Amino acid sequence: MKRLIRKGFTLIELMIVIAIIAVLSVVLIPKAMPLKDQAKNNAVQANVYILRSFLENRAGMDKGNITNDLKTLPLTTALSNVQSKIKADMDLAFTGNNAIKNPFNNNSTIDISSSNVSSNINVGSASVIIGYDVNMLPIDVSGITNSVITPGVTVIIVYPTGYVVYGVDKLGAILQPTLVNMPNRVAQLPVTNTTTTPQVATPTFDNTGGTYKISCVTTGATIRYTTDGTEPTSSSLVYNNIPFTVANATTIKAFAVSDGLLKSDVASITYTAKVETPIFSYAFDNTGGSYTINCGTTDATIFYTTDGTLPDETSNKYIYGTAIEVTTNSIITAYAIYSEMADSDVASVTYTAPSLNYALTYKNFNFMSVWYKPAVTCTKVILHYNINSGSQVTVNLNYNNSSGKWESGQINLSSKLKSNDKITYFFTYTSGGSSVNTPSYVSTY
Repeated sequence: MKRLIRKGFTLIELMIVIAIIAVLSVVLIPKAMPLKDQAKNNAVQANVYILRSFLENRAGMDKGNITNDLKTLPLTTALSNVQSKIKADMDLAFTGNNAIKNPFNNNSTIDISSSNVSSNINVGSASVIIGYDVNMLPIDVSGITNSVITPGVTVIIVYPTGYVVYGVDKLGAILQPTLVNMPNRVAQLPVTNTTTTPQVATPTFDNTGGTYKISCVTTGATIRYTTDGTEPTSSSLVYNNIPFTVANATTIKAFAVSDGLLKSDVASITYTAKVETPIFSYAFDNTGGSYTINCGTTDATIFYTTDGTLPDETSNKYIYGTAIEVTTNSIITAYAIYSEMADSDVASVTYTAPSLNYALTYKNFNFMSVWYKPAVTCTKVILHYNINSGSQVTVNLNYNNSSGKWESGQINLSSKLKSNDKITYFFTYTSGGSSVNTPSYVSTY
């Protein structure tokens, strides 16, 4: 009898095989999956190590950038600027085969969180997210908290004194938390108050003769000020970059404010009004000069000297409206004072006596003699004179070759001179066919 050859499985055998496969799937597949996730978590850790090294190499540079920015910018802006620089450098360094990839979704995008991330980070599908935090860098890794739940993301957070870098594992937990400090950065932070919020720079004044400018190095700051010595407030005058003038003694105070920053300290400057500098007016002829002094500050007292020395309150006190007569080379100096004002600057004027080209001398109360020396060659010189505005008398002068002068010789006066009699005289000289009259001169007996 021929034996039959069986092909395939019986139904019972097939059911046994299926049961065995089912058991194996329950036992073996869960063991394989954790191994795969662990490999991806390890890749995230590797990304953290790479970025830690990257941050350590740039910590000194970022420290300098934050320090410089804080001179004129809010802390949030300084940190945001560093955040942008890190992204720009990472975009250049981590491309192609060097890209930092999220092993769970193979994404290699580097993104920025555009606001303070102390409370939240939004990463979307990025592989690396860069944020900033205005608070102080945690003391150790136990202070690092995570608000990212996307697996495989690597997080960088920029702080005023360093960085935090960590990864996110399959379950959304922090992986390999790491702190990177900036060298000596703590000492560079502005310590102006008990918070981490920086303060607007204190305003400064520029004074030129009572005209004031106010400035603040914090860009965009608004300056408010007073000119009566009172404390400025948020309702005080706003300085609009136009210089202003004060005329009387006062104290100017100012402070500055800017959004996101603490207001500045109050700056103050005291202006002491200054007496105006005296002004000279003068008139002079060939016999001397006559000076008067005035001051633009009403009721100011003027002191003066005529020998070039500096005046003080023991010097000659000027009486307004009177003339100071000088006949020889002189330097008149003067200054003015007034109560509750600063003394004026010292003013001076120099009088140089002219070189006389004529002279009148008395022999006694009955006689006089006159000489005149023109600046040009003359053919004739005539003296004209009167006594106390009386009748005019003319005398022809004779030329003296040895002295180069035209001389009258002794003139016998028609009447005896008395004390304070005045002789008014002038000369007519002829040169080149033309006759010229000189100015009139007065001599008092």
